[in-house]
Amino acid sequence: MDWQRILGANILRLRNAIGATQEDIADAAQLDVGYLGKIERGQRNPSLKKLVRIADALGVLPGKLFSVRK
Repeated sequence: MDWQRILGANILRLRNAIGATQEDIADAAQLDVGYLGKIERGQRNPSLKKLVRIADALGVLPGKLFSVRK
């Protein structure tokens, strides 16, 4: 499984579900918006600390970022 792509797709899906922009989530997670975009595209592998901040910004538990949808 390509976990970077799964992670990115989940972040994008969750972000869209709450109607937030990349800027909204990046600001809340204290990340550069370009970096968040690369995570969503599966091009970056964020640290655990950054994943927790993203999950907090999305209002979900970190494990939700790795759920596999079938």
